[in-house]
Amino acid sequence: TIQLNLLPKLVQTQNQETFYNLLWIFGIIVLIFVIVLIIIIFILKYNRTKKKSSTPPPECVPFDLTPKVLTMEMQMPIIPSTISPTSSNEPVELRRNQIVNTYNNNNNIHTHIKEVILTTHSPIHVDEFTEHLERLKAADNYKFSLEYESIDPGQQFSWEHSKLEYNKAKNRYANVIAYDHSRVILHTID
Repeated sequence: TIQLNLLPKLVQTQNQETFYNLLWIFGIIVLIFVIVLIIIIFILKYNRTKKKSSTPPPECVPFDLTPKVLTMEMQMPIIPSTISPTSSNEPVELRRNQIVNTYNNNNNIHTHIKEVILTTHSPIHVDEFTEHLERLKAADNYKFSLEYESIDPGQQFSWEHSKLEYNKAKNRYANVIAYDHSRVILHTID
């Protein structure tokens, strides 16, 4: 009877050992699977961000007028115009006064004003807006780019008073400029 009692214990310990061995093997396999899954996710995210950073957005790509683009204007299809003679597409000249230079002479400020001619387009009637857009979109948005490049990015007005040391502390925002022609001079009340 002693042998009979030892045999089940021996079988029971062998079953427990194989169970624990299988549990370790299963745990290691699951751990390896999780690590591989994390690596795959990391690689996919890295490639996705790499693609986004390698192609700059279209508004950041510099536009250059190459001969190819210039010849596109000649190849541009002529869209028949149904615009009435009262509203033309010819640029209209606007005149704006621009302060050329300012100098201080014994606390008297003298400014010289120059008249600047700006070109802009006449208003577009709402009914004709789609046709106008089609003309601008022709030849790979060539006329859109010409219109954009015609905008003068330079300084149009002076802000000499804002640059004075006395007024620097009064300028609330660094990115908002107080132009000389539109500033308000406050006087102290006695």
